[in-house]
Amino acid sequence: MKKFKLADNGKARACIVIPDGATPVEISAACELHRDIKQITGAKLAVIREGALESGGAADKTVANAELTADARGHRIYVGATRAAAAAGVERAEWPYDAIAMKTVGDALFLCGHPVRGALYAAYVFLEEVLGVRWWTDTESSYPIANSLAIGALDHFHAPKVQFRETFYRACFDGKFRSRLKLNFFTGAGYRGRKMENVPPELGGDHRFCRAGHGDIRHVYHTFYALIPPKVYFEDHPEWFSLVDGKRTHARAQLCLTNREMEAQLIKNALKCLREDPSADFIQISQNDNAGRCQCPDCLAVEAEEGGAASGPLIRFVNRVAEAIEKEFPNVLVDTFAYTYTRQAPAKAQPRRNVTVRLCDIESDFARPLAEGKLNASFMDDLEAWSKVAAGRLYIWDYVTNFSAYMLPHPNYDVLAPNLRTFVEYGAIGVFEQGDVYCAAGEFADYRTWLLSHLMWDPSRDAGERRREFLDGYYGKAGRKIGRYMELIAKSAAASPNRMRCYRDNTARWIPTPVLAEARRVMEAALADACAQDTAEGCAHGYATRVRRQKLGIDYACILNWFDLHDHLGLATDADAQRLAKLEWIRDCRAFGVYAHREVWGRKAEIFDDHVDWLLDFERGLEEYHLNME
Repeated sequence: MKKFKLADNGKARACIVIPDGATPVEISAACELHRDIKQITGAKLAVIREGALESGGAADKTVANAELTADARGHRIYVGATRAAAAAGVERAEWPYDAIAMKTVGDALFLCGHPVRGALYAAYVFLEEVLGVRWWTDTESSYPIANSLAIGALDHFHAPKVQFRETFYRACFDGKFRSRLKLNFFTGAGYRGRKMENVPPELGGDHRFCRAGHGDIRHVYHTFYALIPPKVYFEDHPEWFSLVDGKRTHARAQLCLTNREMEAQLIKNALKCLREDPSADFIQISQNDNAGRCQCPDCLAVEAEEGGAASGPLIRFVNRVAEAIEKEFPNVLVDTFAYTYTRQAPAKAQPRRNVTVRLCDIESDFARPLAEGKLNASFMDDLEAWSKVAAGRLYIWDYVTNFSAYMLPHPNYDVLAPNLRTFVEYGAIGVFEQGDVYCAAGEFADYRTWLLSHLMWDPSRDAGERRREFLDGYYGKAGRKIGRYMELIAKSAAASPNRMRCYRDNTARWIPTPVLAEARRVMEAALADACAQDTAEGCAHGYATRVRRQKLGIDYACILNWFDLHDHLGLATDADAQRLAKLEWIRDCRAFGVYAHREVWGRKAEIFDDHVDWLLDFERGLEEYHLNME
């Protein structure tokens, strides 16, 4: 096939064709193509309706302000469900969810897919994988520069096995960025006056949970007390709540899942919430984020019937609630957790057709892939069991940060891809990757956002190749040393016999002092490379700023392990020098807008201020440091 020309010497050599009755998503896809090809080449590709093209009509300037020249009529980019795509056999009567197709046929390029988002996703994949556009973060992108642009033959079809995809990071507050990363689920978050944006309808929208609750108390997860608040119901109905140690209680407890009166009230309240939030297509009916399950005779009897699994009463209860919800809201999925004490799958109960089960791996070792080693064996047993019990309805909640210290090194870099492949192997239809959404300088947060999104879209891609691509593109000439830094501490963590959990205040258990010292040296060398490149290029990319933000993590680890590090290096453990290092680190954190250095559920937004007070209290900090090491 001869080359398919898009632009020649800054002039358009192709046009973008949309259906006569193009949907908002198809129009958005055409706009994205027009804008980014112009960014690359300077050429303005006209957008024209299919009927107008066939009749010799003019371009649609309401979509893109560009004239259709004679030279641009020869090559056509058909976007969405056009007649030409159907005639060429590219358009389908039925598409797998979010599936896309990119195919050249003669002088035509077809970009189409599932009617909800397929055309837009096909445009994004074309821009990224074929033309080389990169959206690194919500504010940082890179585009190749070429006056002339042509492509070879294309024949690509992809249907993502992970149907529901979400990463929980700060950059994902931006709805358009989430769309570009092909993330289609919205949990929602807010911090310091900024709220996470939905993906707008013209970009395909997203799936989201109903905000369940009473009055100002609204939750999307852990909804038992949002739907049956103790302040409203406990005094008159203590029997609706957990029996713990022989007493009915609501303090750090749950609901009594065999109480039918409570169930009826919860159904009533859940239906009310759904009526008030009609665009939601999921609702969680799920345990509170603590223990305290009900131990009344009826609940324990159900557990016994279910092989001792506390998930048995939960799944039976959620099934009954879901059956009632389905009558009024047949398209809403009812979601629940397999989390902590409910992680074991039931022996008999199975989630009904409108129930999804969200299995959580919070107890796992994140230094090694879940499918490897004895530390994660119990989770793998539960994953295998749930893959059978909840076949076709299994969702994964994965934890990919350190919630106790977002900026500390958390070297799970080599487990992200294998774990996603494991989830897909066991039939997960959705994955939620919980990251450090509230931190402006989380450890490799931008990298994880980008990588996890791409791997959820296609877990078969080479993660090592993807890593190199991001590091070289985002950090410039410092990328190679950043990669060396990651390899160094990831190898150390994987070699440690200690479990690397997602709640840890220090790294000493899996990054020994010699490795810490070498990691700091490598990171400082990376910063030197970035500064040199910025100087040579006039700070066109700001590589040094990106490296400095990442360097906060290893600097913090060095402060926490100051005495051992300086003993290892043969340096004096000078208290004044340590205090100066702390002050410089605090200054840099503030410069990058850090207000939350750890998880802040229910905590004040400026939690970092409290940490600063602790960090600068030298004597107390020293004492707690040694206690932590013991």
